[in-house]
Amino acid sequence: MEVAPGEVVAVLGPNGSGKSTLIKAILGCAPVIKGQVELFGKPSKTPKGKIATQIGYVPQRFANRGGISASALEVVESGLSGPSLFHQFGARKKALAALDSVGMSHKAHDPVDVLSGGQHQRVLIARALIRQPQLLVMDEPLAGIDAQSAHTLADILAEQKANGVAVVLVLHDLGCLESLIDQIVLLTDGKVVEAGPAAQFAAESQRLTAMSHSLCGETGHSLLGGEHL
Repeated sequence: MEVAPGEVVAVLGPNGSGKSTLIKAILGCAPVIKGQVELFGKPSKTPKGKIATQIGYVPQRFANRGGISASALEVVESGLSGPSLFHQFGARKKALAALDSVGMSHKAHDPVDVLSGGQHQRVLIARALIRQPQLLVMDEPLAGIDAQSAHTLADILAEQKANGVAVVLVLHDLGCLESLIDQIVLLTDGKVVEAGPAAQFAAESQRLTAMSHSLCGETGHSLLGGEHL
């Protein structure tokens, strides 16, 4: 799998197919037993230094430790943690700018645990964007958000794509992000069973719909989603 600047790659597959393991391998959080991970043209087992600062990761939820609720602003500022980023000059100003870029500056001082699913997700996106990454990795960004939040997400991703950011999305279906996807990778049992341009997948939608149903053990739900199906 290769992701070029300004390209959006969607990784699809049923639960247990290896999507999360793939993300962990990219982030250096899981060992690579076969093959290798290259980041920005260089082999990398664990992203460090400058390479690590060029990656923005958006998990499904923010892990709140210690029972103390952090504000949206504090969560975004935590995106500057790390040896080469922590205590950067103007961190608060950068965090506010990142929140503003996702339409959440008015919620800067609200505890994240009172935010809606869509608002929470935008805070996590802002935390990733504060690094001004060249690679953005997102884990199930459509999970648990409403239609309006999903379209807001699509607008944010379109802007990042236009700015030349490479994006890897782990998804169950494409939904309203379909028009942004350049490449699709379909996983099952830790293996790539289909990969190629999104247009190719659309042209072969009937066959891939049957395949995705078979992988999921379902009869009425498609991994690909969207109007083509």
